Amino acid sequence: MNVLQTEKPQKKISFYLSIAFMSGILMYVMQYFVVDLLLYSLLSAFGEGWARVEWLWLLAVSCTYLLTLGVAGALVLVAFRKSPLSGFTGTPGCPRLPFLFIPVTIGSLYLLNLIVNLAFGDLLAPFESNYTVDSFPHSPLGVAAYLVYLAVIPGIFEEWFFRGVLQKNLATVISRKSAIVISALIFGFMHVDPGQTVFAFGFGLIAGYLFDKTGSIWFGVLIHLLNNAISGCGTYWTYVYQSESVMMAFSISTLVMIGIAVIGFPIFLATAGKRKVVRLGEAERMLPAGRSVLKVTLKNPFTYLMFAGYCCLIWLVYFR
Repeated sequence: MNVLQTEKPQKKISFYLSIAFMSGILMYVMQYFVVDLLLYSLLSAFGEGWARVEWLWLLAVSCTYLLTLGVAGALVLVAFRKSPLSGFTGTPGCPRLPFLFIPVTIGSLYLLNLIVNLAFGDLLAPFESNYTVDSFPHSPLGVAAYLVYLAVIPGIFEEWFFRGVLQKNLATVISRKSAIVISALIFGFMHVDPGQTVFAFGFGLIAGYLFDKTGSIWFGVLIHLLNNAISGCGTYWTYVYQSESVMMAFSISTLVMIGIAVIGFPIFLATAGKRKVVRLGEAERMLPAGRSVLKVTLKNPFTYLMFAGYCCLIWLVYFR
């Protein structure tokens, strides 16, 4: 293959990787510079009493979050000429040992989180959330809205964007493994908090693997929803009720899931994916390998713009 033949595919890869990293930059801009400032300005115009209507506040935050994902998704969908519903469609295949994949994946993430906190606890200390009792809703409607905002919306729409839109379309121009890693990387950095970034990157790899093996976002949605609901409920009970029995039960369940993950993860990796019955086509066999994608990624200016945006947000959110 001569130089002219290799330049065109590399330009195509570089273009679509630019779109992918631009989507990450757009999420930064929308969520932290435009939407939040606009939302808080509107809230201040209505006065503090309006902000105390918990369910209305959470509804407003949820809508702005959906707008953030929608704008980033629109960029990728336009570039790949796909419809929004294409992120939900696929040929689903149930993972083998479906009873195992939920505790194994969540337990693996808890284990990753434990290792990261043990290894880098002092470095991550400045980024810990300063929750108080007033940080959480107290009315029944407010608590319900809180769970929808924390678990249901991210579970469905983050999986729609990062797996169903970004990973699925990237896998048509680069290798499937590279698409998993890049979508997981952007997913991780979107969370901004360094501790959550590592956790979310690990989650993105597992959810991406599941999506690649099953062809469906809905298994990732289920894990995502359950993970967010469990951690959200644990945090809520810890700060609002400060119940020692609940905290103890949460700690024990965490250790149990970590134990299941340590024992079951090798089995899960070996058997959980649906076997591909369709042979790879010529086009898929010719997709660039991971090293080629890495070289193009490192030459792409939008890669560094996304990392620079991440560092700016860290400074604005935690050190300004």
